[in-house]
Amino acid sequence: MKKYSFLTLLIFMLLFSCNQPFFNSDMKPPTGEMGEILVVVDNEVWIGPAGDSLRRLLEAPVFGLPQDESQFIIKQIEPASFTDNNKLHRNVLQVIMDSEDGSAKIQVHQSPWSNTQRVVSLIAPTEEKLVQLVQYKKEIILKEFLDAEKKRVLTLFNTNKNGKITEKLTKSFKIDLSIPAGYAIVEQKSNFMWIQQYNQGIRQMVFIYSLPYTGKAPLNREFVLREREKMTTLYVPGSYEGSHMMIEPLLDPGYKEYSMNGKMTYELRGLWRMSEGTEGSVAMGGPFVSICQLDTVHQRVIMIDGSTYAPEKKKRNPMLELEAVLSSLKIL
Repeated sequence: MKKYSFLTLLIFMLLFSCNQPFFNSDMKPPTGEMGEILVVVDNEVWIGPAGDSLRRLLEAPVFGLPQDESQFIIKQIEPASFTDNNKLHRNVLQVIMDSEDGSAKIQVHQSPWSNTQRVVSLIAPTEEKLVQLVQYKKEIILKEFLDAEKKRVLTLFNTNKNGKITEKLTKSFKIDLSIPAGYAIVEQKSNFMWIQQYNQGIRQMVFIYSLPYTGKAPLNREFVLREREKMTTLYVPGSYEGSHMMIEPLLDPGYKEYSMNGKMTYELRGLWRMSEGTEGSVAMGGPFVSICQLDTVHQRVIMIDGSTYAPEKKKRNPMLELEAVLSSLKIL
């Protein structure tokens, strides 16, 4: 197996010593497609247990999609080929086998060679320690690349923001949300707005829902699930009388809590479908992700939901775009 000398490794790290801003128009644009990762690693490592651990992580199916789609599309090259256009790739995962340093570590670099680039370096003395590093840091590795993809989407959306919808959201809901041109308002009530865009057979829907909060019911998984069902029952009807959007019970929704833009966020993720109406139902369904945040100033909860309907289409990237929209939520 090829080893790197300490001097080579030092030069390699010095190349990354100064991170650029994530968005820097003076730098070259990145190469690669959304959801694609360039893995720079020796072939000997790639075909072994360490490579297996990386593939299991990066190619794992995305939770909450109706058909299996991997988290990322992998392109692997050897370090000697990491030159020219390859160095401009939007997402780079470098594996550096350093036998002179006994520790294993991860380093994250922002836009070292191209605009909006994210580079994650995994440094380990042995393949065994590399496998352990991937296992211990798997959530960080995924989060870094997913967050970078969302930031690229938002950078694009913010250059072409839908001024009309932005103004309505500010006035009616006292929130800011990065909605791009192409979206239109389908329905608006005093506490609900449905906006969507339809492009090349893919319908992306965003629901904004405001509900009073007294503090009696805890904000948790059951709260988000119950309020989403209430919202779609009231405001998202199907084609037949009595039919409405509902959570698909065949897949137990995933749930997590985290901080976003300085506020605790409660996320529910799963599948939706249309319920039975008085005369039947239409076979419609797809993935959704809902988030809730507490607004203590106005004593309310804001729910933002992103749902996709795209029969016979891939849904990973449309959902990633909706997640980027949700991640831009700011309560004013």
